[in-house]
Amino acid sequence: MKVEYSGCERNLVDMNTMRLVGLGLTVIVMAGCSSTSDPTTPSSALPSAQATALTVSVVTKGASQSPVTLTCDPPGGSHSQAQAACAELDKLAQSGKDPFVAVSPDLVCAEIMGGPETATVTGTWRGVPVDAALRQTDSCESARWEQLKTLLGLD
Repeated sequence: MKVEYSGCERNLVDMNTMRLVGLGLTVIVMAGCSSTSDPTTPSSALPSAQATALTVSVVTKGASQSPVTLTCDPPGGSHSQAQAACAELDKLAQSGKDPFVAVSPDLVCAEIMGGPETATVTGTWRGVPVDAALRQTDSCESARWEQLKTLLGLD
């Protein structure tokens, strides 16, 4: 369909096509902005309840604490609250959260430091390799730290 006004001819089909192309590009760009490291992962994509064997190392006030080990199914290791830490991890898995996925650099976080403490968690969680670095450099990292307080032995 063509419309003519003031000596200019416009093709409405082309305009509608351009609108659809623009909308399609917007959807593609927005999909590209979504992070694959979103800590909220569909529960079907999370590992099933398999072997969990983790080593947790925490540094507080510049001093390293002795690393602790945690196993689940059944809870054990040198962790002082093994049962509670395993329950914490199970609860996160059931809610669809993978606590060991790094915070996406594209995520907007408040620049509020939660503290100088750092931690590393290595091993396997539900059969999946883990090599996570935790810190409290901003609101996103602090939220991640808070959800793992029992695992970190800070609860």
